[in-house]
Amino acid sequence: MSTISEDLLRKLNLLKNLEDGARSVGSLAEAENAAQKFQDLLIKHNLDESQVDRTGIEAKAKMLREDFNHSEHFAYKASDWTYKLLKAVAYHSLCEIIILSGYEKNPRTAVVGEKDNVAMTIYFTEQLISKISTAFRISWMNYEGEENMKIFRRGFLTGAVQGINSKLYENQRKMKAEAAKNNTNMELMVVSKRDLARKELERLFPSMVTSKSRGSNLRGDDGFSKGLAAGKGMDLNKGLGGAAGGQKRLS
Repeated sequence: MSTISEDLLRKLNLLKNLEDGARSVGSLAEAENAAQKFQDLLIKHNLDESQVDRTGIEAKAKMLREDFNHSEHFAYKASDWTYKLLKAVAYHSLCEIIILSGYEKNPRTAVVGEKDNVAMTIYFTEQLISKISTAFRISWMNYEGEENMKIFRRGFLTGAVQGINSKLYENQRKMKAEAAKNNTNMELMVVSKRDLARKELERLFPSMVTSKSRGSNLRGDDGFSKGLAAGKGMDLNKGLGGAAGGQKRLS
């Protein structure tokens, strides 16, 4: 397929907007005329509509890298839970992450993606850390089992992240179903923005090695089950806005 120049993309977008505007006011003849001119340009330049949509997404994207310092947050060493939470939020916000330094000294992770999505990833991760730490303290105060605090906490934090991640997946599934009902090509936007984030990560860190967290597997089963329930029960207000394009606030 051919590449799309800036001028050609502008013409195609103009015709698409003309078609949509004409249909919205009931001017079907004008809409059909614009649609035909749009198709003629696609054929002339050996393009398809999905390529035009993807190029438009890429042209509007403003990429950003921002570092997240784990040491500023509650119990960050327990199961590397803040890294795992950041990874889950980043995925659903269409961003990529890479560990810059380990958990013993100045533990930092780079978040890379479209500017608004990176800001959203950092914001929601910090909000969720605060919510999870509060939920842990309440759960521990009411706990009457045999696990000591460190084991219970490790299990609780691991479970909470897993619960939130599963809820984010479920919310994204519902948003995709809703988008399909409304004939919105959400899948193309999601794939395009994830690809952009990955390419930017590779550009910034060309010799990178995929990093994995190294948290201990030792955890409390009681803490894990309570954390899992807490994570699944947190109100994410329909989740994060990266996939849907609109920022949502945690309540």
